[in-house]
Amino acid sequence: MSVPFAVWVSMSNDPLVRVDLQACFVLHHRPLRETSVIADLFTPDHGRLSVVARGARSAKSSRRALLQPFRPLLASWTGRGELKTLTGLEEQGRAVSLSGLSMACAYYLNELVLRLVPPFESNPQAFALYTHTLMTLPEWDAMEPELREFEIQLLESLGLAPDFYCCVDAGQQPQHGQTYRYLPESGIALSADKPFDPSVASLMISGDALIALAQLDFSDHALWPEIKKLMRRQLAIHLGASPLKSRAMLRELVVADPMQDPRVDQVAENRIVTSQMPDNKTEERWDQESD
Repeated sequence: MSVPFAVWVSMSNDPLVRVDLQACFVLHHRPLRETSVIADLFTPDHGRLSVVARGARSAKSSRRALLQPFRPLLASWTGRGELKTLTGLEEQGRAVSLSGLSMACAYYLNELVLRLVPPFESNPQAFALYTHTLMTLPEWDAMEPELREFEIQLLESLGLAPDFYCCVDAGQQPQHGQTYRYLPESGIALSADKPFDPSVASLMISGDALIALAQLDFSDHALWPEIKKLMRRQLAIHLGASPLKSRAMLRELVVADPMQDPRVDQVAENRIVTSQMPDNKTEERWDQESD
């Protein structure tokens, strides 16, 4: 396949990158042609990146079982441009044992990282947070506080989190028993009696919820709904209009007793399969970069 001149010039100016044995997790993968795979990796030193694993879908490939989410790996790759070529893959530890609701939560973590973490930007803090959260996920007693903590700390690692300690009016701390009007775009909470612009998106939030967010203390179950609502609004600023597929999975799995319902694993599996459709644009780009 011929490469357009402008694309060839751009590719020729990109330095050849070679990385050996970088710790990583697979966030998502999708088929490429008949036997290959495009895998989205999350690494501490190179942020998020996509690699082509040639022949990984063939029956004899040793990479087929390794290129799965929730398994600590060591990956090597090379290439120019945005899409790299996987040259080596080793297992660094056992895959995290997940099922049902815990699996859906893990895919939610993956989707947040995939949508929020910039490509090729080193972020050891975000990688350590993801690793710790994923490894402890099977031990969670409740998903709400753990997910909220991950959301806030991920935004903090990316420099996107509001300062809930001093978010009221002109840098004041929120107070117990007070109600505020929170503006997600600016991360500012206005006292309820202060004038505000009704055209600016806002929501009412208690001072107790803001203090809980600042302290990462979610022991008061009564605050969970308003904290969740605020974090949904806060994340939406950075996620854009496209909905998270993993949220739909979570909604389907939150049944009377999801961890003991045999249907939940099949629901999760169906969601995972339908979300891993080939990306024709990515395939065309790989055609150009590998020609």
